[in-house]
Amino acid sequence: TGSIGFAEFEKILRVILRGPLEAQVFCAFQVYRLSNALDDDRVEVLTREDMFRHLKLETDSNIFLAPDFRALFRVFEEKTLAKENRPALEKPKPSDVHVTLDEFRATIESQSQPSCGFSNLFRQIVTGRQVLATTSSLTDAAAALRAALPALLPAELAQLQTVGLQELKEMFSKMDGDKDGLIGLQDLVDGGLTLETARDVL
Repeated sequence: TGSIGFAEFEKILRVILRGPLEAQVFCAFQVYRLSNALDDDRVEVLTREDMFRHLKLETDSNIFLAPDFRALFRVFEEKTLAKENRPALEKPKPSDVHVTLDEFRATIESQSQPSCGFSNLFRQIVTGRQVLATTSSLTDAAAALRAALPALLPAELAQLQTVGLQELKEMFSKMDGDKDGLIGLQDLVDGGLTLETARDVL
């Protein structure tokens, strides 16, 4: 429909905040895929170009998102090593230059304490009632995000309370700029997203 109502918004946020790890990783992967690229089998992938854009935006430097990006870097590193160990005459594989959801999820799940950094970030935003100011550039936005979100100790993360309906309503209201009960394209653009990114979100 080109817009998101509160019911849909609540479901998405509850998955990100309290859903199973597999669902949280899926949401994170979709957000990190800046190019919406597909492989030859029409499987959604995250490309090297996506990673370079995140590095330029310093997304990987965020204290919460850094573990997710370490997992992505690890997949790319393993693929690079595998490529170097193949016979010189063997043709490069398309999969050498991208990461699939399954590869990302498997790397996250292989950690000693598996968690999704993207979900941890949202927990801090919602429960901490952090309000991020609109900035003139994505680089400034990344810097503002890091400044607004102080590091949490693992024990503090474990003590975060269940997110209530009121907190979700407040977040929805902040994103619903024209207060029509829907988050539409113009709301996201007015909130600081580019038109292209806003269309991808919706």
